[in-house]
Amino acid sequence: MNLKKKHAFFNLIWSNHVILFPKRHNEAVDDLWTTGYKIEENVHQQGPTALTSSQAWATYECYNPRYSCNGTIKIYMQIPYKGTESEPWESRAKQASIFPNDVKAELKALIRLNHAGCSSAPRLLNWKMDKQTEAMPVPGGYVVYIVTKQLLGEPLTNLAKLSQWERRSILIAFKDAYMECYECGIVSDEKNKSNVIWNEKMRKWFVYGFMLDNQIIEVC
Repeated sequence: MNLKKKHAFFNLIWSNHVILFPKRHNEAVDDLWTTGYKIEENVHQQGPTALTSSQAWATYECYNPRYSCNGTIKIYMQIPYKGTESEPWESRAKQASIFPNDVKAELKALIRLNHAGCSSAPRLLNWKMDKQTEAMPVPGGYVVYIVTKQLLGEPLTNLAKLSQWERRSILIAFKDAYMECYECGIVSDEKNKSNVIWNEKMRKWFVYGFMLDNQIIEVC
């Protein structure tokens, strides 16, 4: 997949943006999350002759005042084909498509890991699939919100500088995290170093990337 960052579809209106998640059968009120700092944004924009829709996705820090809880929200949004961004909304609305399989697969992986109680994957806090309004890039197109619990840690980049004992200890911990996901039927994408973070205090790896049904899935 060709990733580009030339056009930012997640502009300033997405910061401090309140997102409502309708209450579920076991909840009394709606769930509200407010976005904060934008961690990253990626764009996969194709031309009008492409067989699949174009898509942008961004990751934000977020906060739930009701539970005083910090989280991470990943937003997937269909975007117009390259060169059609300035067309009237009625024209862009004709590009609207259904939710893509890779997003459905990501949710499937997270739900499976959470149901299994996997401690090495982000905890899924809420999610919803919605349609874009007339003021958004592709009216009627999909927009998907996935909220996970904020995990503390960072990619480990200095492994080669550590002692042999420390490297062995860290690699054993990585194997434990990998196998915990594997036993849930999910394979982590360990080739992408940004998809795993190391929590030094807990001496534990957390996995953000998964492979499900032969697809590489970036979770956060």
